[in-house]
Amino acid sequence: MLFKKVVDVAVHMESFKNIDLTQQGVYQLHLRLFYKAFNGTNVIPPLMLKVYAMPYYLNETLKPQTSKHVDFHSLVPAHILEGLYTFCTRSFLVRYSEEEVALNYIVQFRTVLDTPMPKNGLPFFLEAELLFSDFSSLSGPKRIIGLTATQVRVGVG
Repeated sequence: MLFKKVVDVAVHMESFKNIDLTQQGVYQLHLRLFYKAFNGTNVIPPLMLKVYAMPYYLNETLKPQTSKHVDFHSLVPAHILEGLYTFCTRSFLVRYSEEEVALNYIVQFRTVLDTPMPKNGLPFFLEAELLFSDFSSLSGPKRIIGLTATQVRVGVG
């Protein structure tokens, strides 16, 4: 009987703090978890492939929005892009220096290992991207402030 190893990794993101961002706009974080594996060829040096873990569980512990007005720290809800093995935080507006946005996400990634585990373990890597959209692409801050939550989320899927 062949056994496979299932590895689950939980990542908790408490908050995002603007320390050195100089532009006001909408930000979003994308996270991917991977390990490196040999591709099985005899090329020297050996080629390493990134093997991505699938984000499969998202626990957002913030209270849902009940107001008709826009929560500037939750413009687009958090979601998982399965085809890209990517977890995306909700989109949030950053307006000033030292602003802190509470995220409070717990996301779990899972991968199945087909190869034997090395003696010293298998290192995993967390890849994070910070995406940005300038105010000018959204018709400026005055336009966003006047929107309702329904208007902001139109077309998001």
